[in-house]
Amino acid sequence: MDGSPFDTAAYPKLAAVLGNGTLPNVRGLFVRGYDPVGNADPSGASRGLGSRQEDAIRNITGSLTAVPSGGYSSGAITNTYIGTLPGFDGRIGGWRLDFDASRVVPTADENRPKNMNLLYCIKHD
Repeated sequence: MDGSPFDTAAYPKLAAVLGNGTLPNVRGLFVRGYDPVGNADPSGASRGLGSRQEDAIRNITGSLTAVPSGGYSSGAITNTYIGTLPGFDGRIGGWRLDFDASRVVPTADENRPKNMNLLYCIKHD
Protein backbone atom coordinates (compact mmCIF):
# COMPACT_ATOMS: atom_id res chain seq x y z
CA MET A 1 0.00 0.00 0.00
CA ASP A 2 2.87 2.32 -0.86
CA GLY A 3 1.84 3.51 -4.32
CA SER A 4 4.23 1.16 -6.11
CA PRO A 5 3.46 -0.32 -9.53
CA PHE A 6 2.64 -4.01 -9.99
CA ASP A 7 2.50 -6.39 -12.97
CA THR A 8 -1.13 -6.46 -14.14
CA ALA A 9 -0.50 -9.58 -16.24
CA ALA A 10 0.76 -11.45 -13.18
CA TYR A 11 -2.08 -10.14 -10.97
CA PRO A 12 -5.16 -9.69 -13.20
CA LYS A 13 -7.68 -9.95 -10.33
CA LEU A 14 -5.88 -7.20 -8.42
CA ALA A 15 -5.79 -5.06 -11.57
CA ALA A 16 -9.54 -5.61 -12.03
CA VAL A 17 -10.21 -4.31 -8.50
CA LEU A 18 -7.79 -1.38 -8.56
CA GLY A 19 -8.38 -0.41 -12.18
CA ASN A 20 -4.71 0.24 -12.93
CA GLY A 21 -1.23 -1.15 -12.26
CA THR A 22 -0.53 0.91 -9.17
CA LEU A 23 -1.16 0.06 -5.53
CA PRO A 24 -2.91 2.68 -3.41
CA ASN A 25 -0.59 4.89 -1.36
CA VAL A 26 -1.82 5.18 2.22
CA ARG A 27 1.51 5.99 3.86
CA GLY A 28 1.10 8.67 6.52
CA LEU A 29 -2.69 8.39 6.48
CA PHE A 30 -5.04 7.04 9.14
CA VAL A 31 -7.50 4.35 8.13
CA ARG A 32 -11.17 5.19 8.39
CA GLY A 33 -13.47 2.26 7.81
CA TYR A 34 -15.79 2.58 4.83
CA ASP A 35 -19.25 3.53 6.09
CA PRO A 36 -21.57 4.10 3.10
CA VAL A 37 -24.64 4.65 5.30
CA GLY A 38 -23.07 7.10 7.76
CA ASN A 39 -23.51 5.12 11.01
CA ALA A 40 -20.03 5.98 12.39
CA ASP A 41 -18.78 8.43 9.75
CA PRO A 42 -21.28 11.32 9.43
CA SER A 43 -20.11 12.12 5.89
CA GLY A 44 -19.72 8.44 4.90
CA ALA A 45 -22.82 8.36 2.74
CA SER A 46 -21.41 11.11 0.51
CA ARG A 47 -17.84 9.82 0.33
CA GLY A 48 -16.73 7.07 -2.00
CA LEU A 49 -14.55 4.09 -1.16
CA GLY A 50 -10.90 5.13 -1.27
CA SER A 51 -11.66 8.85 -0.96
CA ARG A 52 -9.42 11.05 1.19
CA GLN A 53 -10.67 13.35 3.91
CA GLU A 54 -8.58 16.22 5.26
CA ASP A 55 -8.01 16.76 8.95
CA ALA A 56 -10.29 18.87 11.15
CA ILE A 57 -10.96 19.72 14.77
CA ARG A 58 -14.25 20.31 16.48
CA ASN A 59 -15.38 23.91 16.76
CA ILE A 60 -14.38 25.53 20.06
CA THR A 61 -16.86 28.06 21.36
CA GLY A 62 -17.42 30.26 24.37
CA SER A 63 -19.09 33.51 25.32
CA LEU A 64 -18.61 36.43 27.66
CA THR A 65 -21.26 38.80 28.88
CA ALA A 66 -19.74 41.89 30.50
CA VAL A 67 -21.71 44.00 32.96
CA PRO A 68 -20.51 46.76 35.33
CA SER A 69 -20.52 44.41 38.31
CA GLY A 70 -18.70 41.56 36.55
CA GLY A 71 -18.86 39.11 33.71
CA TYR A 72 -20.44 35.78 32.95
CA SER A 73 -18.56 33.29 30.81
CA SER A 74 -19.19 29.87 29.33
CA GLY A 75 -17.49 27.28 27.18
CA ALA A 76 -13.75 27.71 26.60
CA ILE A 77 -13.71 31.23 28.06
CA THR A 78 -13.28 32.00 31.76
CA ASN A 79 -13.19 35.39 33.43
CA THR A 80 -11.41 36.40 36.64
CA TYR A 81 -11.70 39.65 38.55
CA ILE A 82 -8.16 41.03 38.96
CA GLY A 83 -8.93 44.12 41.04
CA THR A 84 -9.09 47.84 40.44
CA LEU A 85 -7.36 49.07 37.32
CA PRO A 86 -4.49 51.49 37.93
CA GLY A 87 -5.26 55.15 37.27
CA PHE A 88 -9.02 54.90 37.76
CA ASP A 89 -9.21 55.81 41.50
CA GLY A 90 -10.87 52.52 42.42
CA ARG A 91 -13.88 53.12 40.20
CA ILE A 92 -13.25 50.52 37.48
CA GLY A 93 -12.53 46.87 38.18
CA GLY A 94 -10.34 44.87 35.87
CA TRP A 95 -11.24 41.51 34.41
CA ARG A 96 -8.93 38.97 32.83
CA LEU A 97 -10.29 36.68 30.11
CA ASP A 98 -8.73 33.25 29.68
CA PHE A 99 -9.21 30.86 26.77
CA ASP A 100 -8.74 27.15 27.51
CA ALA A 101 -9.88 24.70 24.82
CA SER A 102 -9.63 21.77 27.26
CA ARG A 103 -12.79 23.09 28.94
CA VAL A 104 -14.83 21.94 25.91
CA VAL A 105 -12.74 19.44 23.85
CA PRO A 106 -10.20 16.69 24.53
CA THR A 107 -6.64 18.04 24.27
CA ALA A 108 -3.17 16.49 24.00
CA ASP A 109 0.38 17.41 23.04
CA GLU A 110 -0.57 16.84 19.39
CA ASN A 111 -3.57 17.11 17.07
CA ARG A 112 -4.68 13.70 15.93
CA PRO A 113 -7.73 11.78 14.74
CA LYS A 114 -9.03 8.71 16.49
CA ASN A 115 -6.89 5.94 15.08
CA MET A 116 -5.83 2.32 15.23
CA ASN A 117 -2.34 1.03 14.56
CA LEU A 118 -2.43 -1.69 11.90
CA LEU A 119 -0.36 -3.09 9.07
CA TYR A 120 -1.56 -2.25 5.56
CA CYS A 121 -1.42 -5.17 3.15
CA ILE A 122 -3.05 -6.52 0.01
CA LYS A 123 -3.59 -10.25 -0.42
CA HIS A 124 -3.37 -11.62 -3.93
CA ASP A 125 -3.41 -15.06 -5.49
